[in-house]
Amino acid sequence: MNIGITEPKYAILDDGSQVVVKLSRGPEGNLVLFNEYVCYRLAILIDRLLCLKRQQKRLSNKQV
Repeated sequence: MNIGITEPKYAILDDGSQVVVKLSRGPEGNLVLFNEYVCYRLAILIDRLLCLKRQQKRLSNKQV
């Protein structure tokens, strides 16, 4: 897979499913993987916050 600076690789798991993996000994070192993990967790948090906001908005619209 020739996309991205971290040189991700395709892998096939024991159950036959295909995944994209990034190795800890990549060209940019471990810090890049750590940064991507932090961004991933932030994205999940932001998505949850946005979902809560939408639910609150729906509830307040129903009360009007």
